[in-house]
Order: sequence, then C-alpha cells, then structure tokens
Amino acid sequence: MGDRRVIALTHDGSEDAGQGMPLRVVWIEADDTASEMVRRHRLAGRAARLGPELLIANLLLAVWAKGDERVSLQLQGALPRVSFHGQAWADGRIRARMTPHRLS
Repeated sequence: MGDRRVIALTHDGSEDAGQGMPLRVVWIEADDTASEMVRRHRLAGRAARLGPELLIANLLLAVWAKGDERVSLQLQGALPRVSFHGQAWADGRIRARMTPHRLS
C-alpha cells in the first residue's frame, strides 16, 4: 500500500474569523516504515502500536527541520518500563529503536 499519514493544522491569525486563515498541511507517508520498525525490532502487543506512533511523532517534529538538521525524540517510561529513541532528518531519513519488544 505504501506509507501515508495526513495531518492538517489551521490557525486563525486575525480577530475576524472570516479573514486570515493560514493553513498548513503535513502529509507523512510512513506506514511501510512503521511496519518495517515492527518487523526489525520484533515488536508485539502494545509495543507494536506505540513504537510506530512515536516514529510518526518524531517525523512530525522533523517537519520544521531544514538543511542537515535532525530532530531527536526520546521517551522513557517506568511503568511499564519502556524506552524509545528516534532521530529524523530534514531530508526524511529516520532511525528509531524501542525496547522492550513486547508490552503487555
């Protein structure tokens, strides 16, 4: 099927709701990338859902990156014990790691 995520943000910059409605649409295609993360890290259970969601969040944050900049996202939880580390570059490259591979 291919990767695909669509996020749209609006902001009304004026006091009159009928004027000045800037729109920014961010289209992230990452379903295949998320599936590959699940496969490579053998994620299962809730980890198979949480890992790809954090990967998408990392990509969304990197939308603002320019040139050779990158955005890192780290998450650590105590209960359940979980760790995620991802990096996304302005050119669309991404790498991510999540442990443990299974969350109940």
